[in-house]
Amino acid sequence: MNTYPSYSVCIRTLGKAGDLYRREILSLKDQEHQPDGIFVYVAEGYDFPERVADEVYAHCPKGMVSQRSLTFEEVKSDYILFCDDDFFFPTDAVTRLFDALLENKADCISPNVYPNHQWSFKEKCIAALFYGTYPSLFSKYAFRIRKSSFYSYALFPRQVMPTQSFSGGCFLIDKQVFTSIRFEEERWIEASPYANGEDQLIAYKLFVNGYKSLVYFDTGILHLDARSSHTPDARKNYYYIGLVRYVLWYRTIYQPCATKLGKAYASLCYYAQWCWLFILALCSRVLGKSTFKVRTTIEFLKDAKRFVRSESFTRIPVWTKKI
Repeated sequence: MNTYPSYSVCIRTLGKAGDLYRREILSLKDQEHQPDGIFVYVAEGYDFPERVADEVYAHCPKGMVSQRSLTFEEVKSDYILFCDDDFFFPTDAVTRLFDALLENKADCISPNVYPNHQWSFKEKCIAALFYGTYPSLFSKYAFRIRKSSFYSYALFPRQVMPTQSFSGGCFLIDKQVFTSIRFEEERWIEASPYANGEDQLIAYKLFVNGYKSLVYFDTGILHLDARSSHTPDARKNYYYIGLVRYVLWYRTIYQPCATKLGKAYASLCYYAQWCWLFILALCSRVLGKSTFKVRTTIEFLKDAKRFVRSESFTRIPVWTKKI
């Protein structure tokens, strides 16, 4: 007798993943614990992919957040398995996710598909020096969001760990929990034309609102990576990563701080990291390896500050849970 909660699958796509999408649907239809339904949300302006099984298609506004912040009235299940269009699920994947979720009395669980802890020593050093991503020996979290809004990761993770961030490409969550955090309020992040920061945004919003999320290592779930989006222009990509990183810090770290001292500490953490990255940009210019980073760094910081003061941003409700 099946004692697992009911769930439905919700897939966001542009309909360009081809055979990878087909493999995903077939793997979902092969699950030991079958979904109540598979709903595929295709961005407006794009054609529905060829039907693979009995999945249901619908058009929706384009955007990493927009395609994940619908009403989902058609979903009658207790849980939603959100995923992009390029994942593969072993037959026992969903039951393993539910086992860990229920055993740990959590609200959300995501498979680890980006194993930072398995990077080489050189890759770990580059990530720490140039991207503010640090390994942690003693953190109780798989991924922890620091006051600078950058993250650290567990160097020697357990199989299942609590987390403050996870891959937005695939996660299983209680439907009522998901709707309660009002993810539709975070469409501001789509000001960037590139996918950037959306997964951290949803995971940390769950954390700040008191919900428990988990990361499950070694599930066998694979991110096949369709790479359906175009390769971004280097300068524009650098600009938007910096702009989103500031606004992400401002909205998720700075604004929810309950005291002036907390806000001051958050500012110190962000600007310390920003100053380090600016020094690296100066060094890169001196060495002739990049001529745009210094100017672009100043540019994205000015534009980000202007953005958080804009009428469209200030109308967005501030996170009510204080940290």
